[in-house]
Amino acid sequence: MKENKYEIVLPAIGASSNRGAMGWCNISVIRTPDRTILFDTGSNDDRAELCAELEKMKIAIEEIDTVFLSHLHYDHCCNIEVFEDAEIFVSARELEYVISGEFQKYGDPYIPYGMIKYYEQRFKTFEEGETLTAGITTVALPGHTPGISGLILGKERVILTGDAVKNAYDYTHGIPPYAIYDGQIGLESYTKIPAVADVIVPGHGRPFTIKEGMITYVGAQKPIDIKIYPNQEHLDGLEERVYQRVVL
Repeated sequence: MKENKYEIVLPAIGASSNRGAMGWCNISVIRTPDRTILFDTGSNDDRAELCAELEKMKIAIEEIDTVFLSHLHYDHCCNIEVFEDAEIFVSARELEYVISGEFQKYGDPYIPYGMIKYYEQRFKTFEEGETLTAGITTVALPGHTPGISGLILGKERVILTGDAVKNAYDYTHGIPPYAIYDGQIGLESYTKIPAVADVIVPGHGRPFTIKEGMITYVGAQKPIDIKIYPNQEHLDGLEERVYQRVVL
């Protein structure tokens, strides 16, 4: 069997402000002999950059035949409409969490309910341990939400977790993912990972491995351009646009 290859399309940015967390997640593509899978789609704000980056990678929108959503928070699912011909996979538990209105019980503010309800018939649901395609299986990683799930690339020992693992620091320090649902269950989900994967692609941090308790980041991180537009009264001779390129 040929190797299933994953690649980061848009890298995560971990940032927050007094306006709340800025939800920029890892968006990845997995190329297999018979599928081209987009793992999470990002939010509306990511749309132009996502399409541009796929073009740079010479992946046409039409080539994405599978979209896998780790969970149904806005920063992971709001570009599904771009991929009109793709099969869209989400766990049965996660879809139930939204469509039943259960998310309201937890005060989950990140569910774009109207969009999900509109596309309800397009979702293909799965249970834990199902094979998505040869060598790639689903895994339930509840905690952040009740139905959050990841993908295991078995031969390559890679797991894409979405927000079930936020970043390397939280994972290695036993800090549960930010949990709408249940933090303790989120920690229990961590324990599934070492047996199936060496490389972890988290929701909001760089891919990494753990060897002898040490974090090693995997792959080159794409640079991130940050532009800040200060309020006019605070310019005081500054350029109107403060610009910085950083590698997180």
